[in-house]
Amino acid sequence: MEEDIKEKLPEKLKIIELDSIHKKYNKNKEAVGSVEFNFDKDESEGTKKYFSLIGPIIDTIENGKLLFIDEIDTRLHPLIVEYIVNLFNNKTHNAKNAQIVFSTHNTNILKKEKLRRDQIWFVEKNRYGESNLYSLLEFKGVRKDASYNKDYLDGKYGAIPNIDFIFADGDINGD
Repeated sequence: MEEDIKEKLPEKLKIIELDSIHKKYNKNKEAVGSVEFNFDKDESEGTKKYFSLIGPIIDTIENGKLLFIDEIDTRLHPLIVEYIVNLFNNKTHNAKNAQIVFSTHNTNILKKEKLRRDQIWFVEKNRYGESNLYSLLEFKGVRKDASYNKDYLDGKYGAIPNIDFIFADGDINGD
């Protein structure tokens, strides 16, 4: 499918190569020039993902849109994920109330300082592969000082993967 898209692009777009320029330092940590990197070959997968998200994020925030990102934490540092979420939760940066909906395995983002209870949703799969979606807001009696990420990992909110089947015939050491 990706090849089909490339074939439909105008010739000028097919030959674009993106380079990035990084400062070069000597042993005294003084800038002594720069070095050019081929973006596709030399940059990390995290850097490439971040740059691929910048355009959609800016467009979404500037125009009050809705942005879906599957597994936002894949290849991104947790602080970058937190920064992106903060952009959407900041009224100054997000004056048009744009929204981001994302899935993640990064429980560090499950903090009351970062997300309200109505912003946190869980997906729990049953043994038949059926998914159930529910909000943290649905849980009654969640204390104001609760640690959402710790409580989630402790299984208080469900949506914990069932990994028992992996070691069904013994423990992790093979006993």
